[in-house]
Amino acid sequence: MSRPDKRQRHKAKREAKRREMRRREGISPVARLADAPGEIDCWMSGDFAAMGQAQIYVYKRAAGLSGIACFLIDRGVVGLKDAWARTGVERDELAEMIQGSNDRGIAMSRVTLDAARQMIAGGVRWAYEHGMRLPKDWAKAAAILGGVGDWAKADVSVFAKEFAGHPEDLRQRLLSEPFDSFVRRKDIHILFSNDAPHHGVATRDFDLPDDLDQDAEDEDGVEEDESLAADITAEELQPLLDQFTAQAKPLAEQTANWVAARGQAPSPELLDAWRSLILTVTMSKTAMPEASAKEYADVTLKLLNDFASRIDPSRIAAYRLAADQVTEHFRADPQLVHRTLTNI
Repeated sequence: MSRPDKRQRHKAKREAKRREMRRREGISPVARLADAPGEIDCWMSGDFAAMGQAQIYVYKRAAGLSGIACFLIDRGVVGLKDAWARTGVERDELAEMIQGSNDRGIAMSRVTLDAARQMIAGGVRWAYEHGMRLPKDWAKAAAILGGVGDWAKADVSVFAKEFAGHPEDLRQRLLSEPFDSFVRRKDIHILFSNDAPHHGVATRDFDLPDDLDQDAEDEDGVEEDESLAADITAEELQPLLDQFTAQAKPLAEQTANWVAARGQAPSPELLDAWRSLILTVTMSKTAMPEASAKEYADVTLKLLNDFASRIDPSRIAAYRLAADQVTEHFRADPQLVHRTLTNI
């Protein structure tokens, strides 16, 4: 091999090594810990039926890292209530967490990895089936224990059709239907308590991307939105949505791939969620070409909610999940917002 060829080969190897180092540096510590094989310990609270909640700690050491993933599962329709992960946690800190739980009357004991996965998967399925918002980074936390498998087939026999807590907590978590209709359901036992804890963060039925998610101040914009929505019958709405299928299909596929890469199941309603979003943006631009950003965001939001209310009840939960997945995709990829809105 000639000297120039050797230099070229060595240069290529050095460049490949630098690329690999940059790739590793760009991966979060939680993701590196999740991807590496290592030791895993699982702890879970007991007496799920009596306590009404289960607390799970998953501790892992791998690749020179240590960390913990924590999950809170509600027995009622909330299902998986909270999830987070943190690196840099040593065993003595884990021991303190376990002791702290025991001191609060939450008895923790070791469980198998499969038992932890099954409980978390059941919480995900129960929340999904009742139209509840899942914790934002639950899939990232679940990656610490290698994911939870096909949660859509998880055993939910230990869960109950009930909600016990602050009414505002339920309002914030609901995705499937309006709060007022949910609380009138006869198939779910609801027990409200104003003394129960809640996050206290206002949410909307359908979140917009951060750059559009602003409160509208102009009441004329709201009135215009209501008249626009009222003028479209259910029979007229579907043809309007159909005309945006070509634009929405590749976007829905991108969101489905993005959701699947996070260890979640894409909603079957992603195409309709994208078509609805494109239609509402188009209508808002047409009706209010000179509107401010606040007016525009409010009109678009209200149109989306109006169209969602016309969906067959059997599809609402899947549609609301699709809307949430599209929103999360927007927030994770700001360029997606730009590409979508500039092409409408």
